[in-house]
Amino acid sequence: MLPSLRSLSVKRVRQVCFAHSAWLRCFSLGVVVLVLLSACSPINGAQQPQNSSPQNSLPQNGPPLRIGSSKPFENTLLVKSQWPSTRLMAAVVHRGLVAEDADGNLLPMLAETVPTFENGGAEFVTQAASGDEQLMVTFRLRPDLTWSDGRPLTSADVVFTHELLSQNYWIGYPREQAIERIETPDAQTVQIFYPPGFTSPLYNQVFADAIYPEHLLKNLDLSQISAGLYALRPVGTGPYQVREWRYVGEERATPLPGVLTQPASEETSIVQEITLEPNPAYVGEPPRLQEIIFIVFSDETKLIDALQQGEIDMIADHTLNELAADTTQELQEDFVIEDGPGQRWARLDMNMREESPLQDEQLRQALAYAIDRQDLVEMVLRGQGQVLQSWLPPEHWATEPVLEQYQYNPEEARELIEQAGYTYDSGGFATRDGQRLMLRLIVADGDPVRERVATHIVDDLGNVGITVEQELLDPAFLLGPSGMLIEGNFELALYSWQGDVGKDSLQLWHSQFVPTADNDWEGNNFSGWVDTENDAALDGINTIGSEAERQAYYQTQQQLFAEALPSLPLFTHPHFVVHDPGIQGIQLPVGTRPSSWNIEEWSWE
Repeated sequence: MLPSLRSLSVKRVRQVCFAHSAWLRCFSLGVVVLVLLSACSPINGAQQPQNSSPQNSLPQNGPPLRIGSSKPFENTLLVKSQWPSTRLMAAVVHRGLVAEDADGNLLPMLAETVPTFENGGAEFVTQAASGDEQLMVTFRLRPDLTWSDGRPLTSADVVFTHELLSQNYWIGYPREQAIERIETPDAQTVQIFYPPGFTSPLYNQVFADAIYPEHLLKNLDLSQISAGLYALRPVGTGPYQVREWRYVGEERATPLPGVLTQPASEETSIVQEITLEPNPAYVGEPPRLQEIIFIVFSDETKLIDALQQGEIDMIADHTLNELAADTTQELQEDFVIEDGPGQRWARLDMNMREESPLQDEQLRQALAYAIDRQDLVEMVLRGQGQVLQSWLPPEHWATEPVLEQYQYNPEEARELIEQAGYTYDSGGFATRDGQRLMLRLIVADGDPVRERVATHIVDDLGNVGITVEQELLDPAFLLGPSGMLIEGNFELALYSWQGDVGKDSLQLWHSQFVPTADNDWEGNNFSGWVDTENDAALDGINTIGSEAERQAYYQTQQQLFAEALPSLPLFTHPHFVVHDPGIQGIQLPVGTRPSSWNIEEWSWE
């Protein structure tokens, strides 16, 4: 920080220092930028984003907002990646047909209204050929919608988005996957037809993340799109658009307009810097900030230092794994720490297939008694988190605390292990037929907190005579196509899950969604849980009906889950942002939406 600025307020120092550093950066890199832009042209047929004539007058509210993260941004393509950093950026530059507010209520976005049975937007119609009834949902697009490049957005773009999603169904779009066909009577009307028998109460929650432009991407496959300009500087419909995407210390194989690379330096810990500006074609109220800069640092310590030294104004959610008590107290003196419902939860999946020793229900229950989940929260998370008593989050309207029965009880665990046919040798190891009970635990790498959780689990299970071999793996080897979870190649798997579990219950626990070669490895029922009563309860949950009817199905299903234990939910990860007190409008939402869901409402005080 410049010595001459020490007498200024903390907030004013941040603003002046940023203006100073931004001027130096522009001066030193201006020639490089001009050379790169003149030498580069769009690849893969994707056009460089250009501003259209403004539909709304753009605001001039305060200095740029600098948001820090320690998680690099891969791109803006939710159809390619569902990592929290991708969701954070995508919510800034994209909009879907509908969206949820902070409390989970459904709102129209690109659509004029949310279609329902009450307003006539949803109805059952009869198929001409078979005579079967099927659900038809009609969305009317807002008039005069345009992309950020000025081209009109029409119903054809919705059809194209559906086709694009079909190239990567494993990423998880269950309602979009269920669509039988889409008809477009005119440029503003989208009629979605579900197959006979589809009765999900989530029928109107489709294409909620983003719509993609047919005029730019129609001749490209997903791999071409993700390698091209669009993935980093998309033509979108969100409140902001990417002006520049800068990498530090990473060489780009193919130069792209507005995508820059600069050498790494010992003087900076920045690895990425992404600058956004208001999208003049945005259909909502004009965004209130004139510029937003996402800055990615090499580690969490440098990220916190940058906040305290005035180099950034905010730390994004899902960036810090934890905050030590002394750090929290120090930050609270100058900054606001806002927390909200935990969207990401740690889970320990247990393989129920015949070839796994954990096919035995008593053994799975023994593990639940043996693992001290409360101690995990207190010792590993330092109290920042919440023990889960169901696979549903605590704030869900149908949550039942069915896992409270599994309080830490190693004696109960040993009894269940013995009932499963094991005896204890002189060394205290559980054995059967002369063989020790040994389990292999695969752990998603890249998170020091998760690694400490794994060590804690290994110790707890060791205390009841179970030997556990731990293996750290790249998350792509667990959850990606042909991953070990997808193919059921594990006994215990520790990882974090971020998804709207209440909406995706079929994908998580229904036997139809056990990934197999026969269903093209579709679904997230990784443990291989097959139970007809559970399937029936899940079918009831996912059928249009009253809340009381669905709650009864939820209660039955959660009780079955607590008995079968295909997975042991451990705890919710803390969900918080840290920001300058002058930033207004931040609301951490329920569900899985990132903090940037309403970024157009953020402003400086």
